[in-house]
Amino acid sequence: MELVANAVNGRYFTELIERVRRSAHLESIRAAVAYVNDKDSLVSLAKDKKVPLSIYALFDGEVWPSLPVLKYFAHRAPPSIQLFLTAKFYHPKVYWFEGVGAYIGSANLTDGGWIKNIESGIWLDTNELDAQGLEDELRSMFDVIAERSVFVNGGHIKLAERIRDKGVELARMRKQLDTDIAEALAGLPGWTSPIDRTKRTEPGGAAKKAFIREWNETLGLLHMLTRIARDKPGPSWVSPDAHPAIVQDQATELWYNLNIRKVGQDQIEVLHRRNRARPEAAIDEVFAGWQALGSDDERWQEWVNEVPRRLGQLLTRESLHDLSVDTLGEIINSSHAFRAHGRQMTNRELGLPGDAQTPIEQRCHVYAEYLLAQRTAADRGVAQVLEHALWGDRVEPDCAERLWRVTQDPEWRLPHLGIHTLAELLGYARPDEYPPRNNRVRKTLRALGFEQVRL
Repeated sequence: MELVANAVNGRYFTELIERVRRSAHLESIRAAVAYVNDKDSLVSLAKDKKVPLSIYALFDGEVWPSLPVLKYFAHRAPPSIQLFLTAKFYHPKVYWFEGVGAYIGSANLTDGGWIKNIESGIWLDTNELDAQGLEDELRSMFDVIAERSVFVNGGHIKLAERIRDKGVELARMRKQLDTDIAEALAGLPGWTSPIDRTKRTEPGGAAKKAFIREWNETLGLLHMLTRIARDKPGPSWVSPDAHPAIVQDQATELWYNLNIRKVGQDQIEVLHRRNRARPEAAIDEVFAGWQALGSDDERWQEWVNEVPRRLGQLLTRESLHDLSVDTLGEIINSSHAFRAHGRQMTNRELGLPGDAQTPIEQRCHVYAEYLLAQRTAADRGVAQVLEHALWGDRVEPDCAERLWRVTQDPEWRLPHLGIHTLAELLGYARPDEYPPRNNRVRKTLRALGFEQVRL
């Protein structure tokens, strides 16, 4: 965690941009800011890294993106670089460089915000976001903002020009009026907004509601893909007893590798726009590519025929009761999201020397030792958390509610045990009910054209 305060402490937002540029893990850029007058740094970063960029800006008649910015996004920006406008009750300054970190503070997307002004913001890297369960909070925040926003078009340019021309004299008069009012009423109390502390809202708020909605909608999509996988021919080496939920997961993994991972994250929205009117054809492409996959790479056979069966054994309720460091290390090394997170954790977080270069299997073992040493606020260990997340139906029947609780409630939450990891493990433990899912699955469904999934 770092404080970014421009000249106050010598840390500038522009330095964060260069740090992100050097990272190999950037997946997308999302910015929620009120004022947007300078888009070049983010646009350049998105183009260089081949990732999608979405900016959400205020347009309320008094504040709007500068005309050059509006004209660029309306007329010249590529499909993966987008500007959205919202009219009222909007004042965040959040920049999420997914896969690298996020800035949350006071800086608008302006020259003053990034360089000239005294600003105050916090930078959290992706491990810190994950440890605090903040990635899903950010994702849900952007979902709420997106629902209140509209994609920029040429009409907004004409509107801005008309407002500008009519508003010059009005702005001068309003400024003088505001000054007169402030001087006349300076002696009156009540200039600050009271906070009604008697109001109670449901814990989790909009973020929780958005997560539960997407969980249930996505579950329906994954069940559909599982049904299709039962009827589609696959490679000859797929075992007859391989679960169709696992087969469809690996088929979409292959499609993602070829169409997104090897090309760039900016392809997600490009593919989404192509496929949203033809999802059936896109799914046919997925399984056609899967059927054609040869048997040269033994890893594919392992991930379809062997690893899921072994994970199913390790994740039974009985096995979790007697969870050892070796067993947990094997679980971590055998699941995509768990293994990937262990790779991304810093050596310092794992208690390793700063310059240590550890093989992934050994790193997973150290990660297991780390998790076994952690306790929740209610003194629960990782075995209890996993058992409740995967098998806690009798105590908390709703699966989405349960997963939300174990990743957000301090009484259940453990650092570095996130929602994507648990959702994937649930799929290996109970594939009949919950096909595996992780962040890659979300992106794949979006790229296949499904509107239910918003990144």
